[in-house]
Amino acid sequence: MKNKIQKKLAAFTPQVNQQPSFHAAAILIPFYNHEGKDYVVLTKRSHNVRHHQGQMAFPGGLFSKKDQGLLQTALREADEEIGIKAKDITLLGQLSDVPTITQFIITPFVGWIPYPYHWKVDPKEVDEVVKVPFSFFCNHRNCTMQSFKYKGSAYMAPAFHYKTLQPKSYLIWGATARILLELVALLK
Repeated sequence: MKNKIQKKLAAFTPQVNQQPSFHAAAILIPFYNHEGKDYVVLTKRSHNVRHHQGQMAFPGGLFSKKDQGLLQTALREADEEIGIKAKDITLLGQLSDVPTITQFIITPFVGWIPYPYHWKVDPKEVDEVVKVPFSFFCNHRNCTMQSFKYKGSAYMAPAFHYKTLQPKSYLIWGATARILLELVALLK
């Protein structure tokens, strides 16, 4: 899968979305393989963060003027949030920018990390690291359109309801779901 992702992303031209009033942000989509299965790493954001409290997301955050570019933002945030070191990431490519209703433009980068990985979670930012088999997102029956409210307005957004064996349930929706859907479509 690693080679397939890298090859598809090398041939892909991401759409750039520039809206001056939006905040630039970047995320890392970490992949790894364990026992023949490919996994995507997500985080459940803490309720201590300023934006998107309690939501499922990829490690990432706001662009800082200290960053040399959005890739550095994604790498810095992945390290700060869950301890993924840049030296351990094989960069596979970039997806299209994703605007959010909360006025962010998210630039997603896809990376491969070794397994097993020792997470160093910052509890101020992240409640939990959640590893989801990528095949779950590839099954179109696992995605629905759902209505969500934001500042009094209703919005339709794609959503995945992921349940673990524990049993725990996670709602993966909005920009995170849209990013995953673009990646799934690209890899078909």
